[in-house]
Amino acid sequence: MGLEVRLLGPLEVTIEGKTIRLTGRLQPLLLVLAVSAGRVVSLDRIAEAMWGISLPETW
Repeated sequence: MGLEVRLLGPLEVTIEGKTIRLTGRLQPLLLVLAVSAGRVVSLDRIAEAMWGISLPETW
């Protein structure tokens, strides 16, 4: 399956030649995952990107 993520300009995902525009909360999530490709992304980093918060220490 071919997957392409465009980060410059409008955030777009292309799967098997079909372009999908992401809106809302999916954009920051995909951005964090795309720039961290091949690495583990912590829940704290995802929460910060999506909601601008850090998780409590006891999470």
